[in-house]
Amino acid sequence: MDEVKQQLKAYQYQIRGFIETEAEASEKIQITDAEKETRAFIAQLKERYSNDAGLLGGALAVLDTMISWEQA
Repeated sequence: MDEVKQQLKAYQYQIRGFIETEAEASEKIQITDAEKETRAFIAQLKERYSNDAGLLGGALAVLDTMISWEQA
């Protein structure tokens, strides 16, 4: 699991770097707002599901959606 966490941290760093260099100011605000909303939803998932199962399910759904961007 440590290797997976390291990979996720690397992806997070890349995404935040991309946002910092490529996003317009209005997009950065939207991204920040969406991140806050998502953290609130994550708190709900943690309450509803044990052992972070809800969080993992949510992560899979997000990854599936992001992967499909290239296919659209």
